[in-house]
Amino acid sequence: VATTHVEQIFRNDTPYTLEGTYFFPLPETASIVEFSIWENGKKLTGEVRSREEARRIYEEIVRRQRDPGLLEYAGKDLFQATIFPIRPNSDKKLEMVYSEVLGAESSTVAYRYPLGMGKNLWRTPQRGVEGGGRSLPIQNFGTVSGRVEISGKSALRNIYSPSHNIDVKNNGERTAIVSFETTGNNNDFQLFYGVSNDDFGMSLVTYREPGKPG
Repeated sequence: VATTHVEQIFRNDTPYTLEGTYFFPLPETASIVEFSIWENGKKLTGEVRSREEARRIYEEIVRRQRDPGLLEYAGKDLFQATIFPIRPNSDKKLEMVYSEVLGAESSTVAYRYPLGMGKNLWRTPQRGVEGGGRSLPIQNFGTVSGRVEISGKSALRNIYSPSHNIDVKNNGERTAIVSFETTGNNNDFQLFYGVSNDDFGMSLVTYREPGKPG
């Protein structure tokens, strides 16, 4: 089982209060564990609700000028987070945790973290996604860093990434820490490693540098 912790900071450099819409493509076997936004140094944990109920609650909160964070299904394997308000000249931090089951083929485990979805989402119209039929500018990423912790009951072998330069630090034969940092690389992060059996675990934490585009 792989647990992924996503932390992103969005910057509003305008003099206006904005509403943010955030799309995130989930792996087919993944499920949301937690979704939170930060406001004035406080972590506000939201709930995953049905699309209709979430929209109704969101509209009520917007009318009261409070801070909701909605996570709702926007299409096949795609979730949409709506955040309001993002105040003028300020940051808004979003956190999401999801888990998924990774399969091992020929004793090799594959993990993918979606970094290229943003450009593809706006380039190709998406059914059921608001604004998907319009031609919108492609948003480039700022700095993205990630840390992957791998642990297993057997020795780990041949840890590598075909998509990014990684730093691998082994802590014995059964655990390893993989880290990466990239700027402007819109390719999905891919990681492969070999195991002797199917007993393994992994967690990933990603961070996008505040004040950067994307």
